Amino acid sequence: MMREGLRALLEEKLGYECVDEADDGYAAVNKAKEFKPDFVIMDIGLPNLNGIEATRQIKAHQPEIEVVVLSMHATRNYILQVLQAGASAYLLKDSCLEDLAAALTAVGMAASSTSTRPVRSVGCSNATSTIAASGAATSRPAID
Repeated sequence: MMREGLRALLEEKLGYECVDEADDGYAAVNKAKEFKPDFVIMDIGLPNLNGIEATRQIKAHQPEIEVVVLSMHATRNYILQVLQAGASAYLLKDSCLEDLAAALTAVGMAASSTSTRPVRSVGCSNATSTIAASGAATSRPAID
């Protein structure tokens, strides 16, 4: 349910195109290598390889990919672990669409300041899946 809702928000409200999904942390790492998204939206609670370690592996092999974590965990320990693994942003799953849009825009601006290519990709995950997406997100998207 969350995966479908997140995908719909990314595509319909924020203008990204989802290009693939993965069911666990290992698949998320492999899909990031295959699709080379600009962003990955990651959950901590992925099976087989948790989102913290998946983030660490993605950043180790592809430091240009930004990772935004969506999680239900609001504790300082999780936030620190995620940021130490290389994530660019941390949002709670109950954050509003505007917060997600602002995080993606901020991360996209930081990424585009070090690259000449337009921001085109986002990857997402929840506890059962990872979604990779692409689209133009060079300015703050309009939200209905």
